[in-house]
Amino acid sequence: MSSESDASSSRASPSSSSEEWSSDEEHVAPVFIRKSRQANTNTSQKHQENDSDDKQKYESETLSRQALLSRLESQHGDQERQLDQGDDIDAVDDTDDLDPELEYQQWKKREEARFLRDQQLIRERELEKEAILKRQSAS
Repeated sequence: MSSESDASSSRASPSSSSEEWSSDEEHVAPVFIRKSRQANTNTSQKHQENDSDDKQKYESETLSRQALLSRLESQHGDQERQLDQGDDIDAVDDTDDLDPELEYQQWKKREEARFLRDQQLIRERELEKEAILKRQSAS
């Protein structure tokens, strides 16, 4: 028994390296944690971090939704005020044939603008094709 008491007393007595530590500090023995439990603690920490991130995302989404709702409500209110003022959006356009010559000139301008736009698109496509052919022939 004396050998057991000597062994326990040697564990309890500070060794030369532990003499550097102050006697006021608590000495905690290392604890073995299985990998499965380590993984659980790591995942729980990750879940806590994810939860806090999710809460922040949720809060920012709710703020943006509230801002969007307030904008939509104000737009809806503006539309209702316009309708109340007598602006009839669904009214039939009955301004045809008031000035046939002016309408014809406006139509001609629109037709010319469409034609020029189409011609410009065709020229751009041709230039792109030429550039592609030049690159292919160069290499």
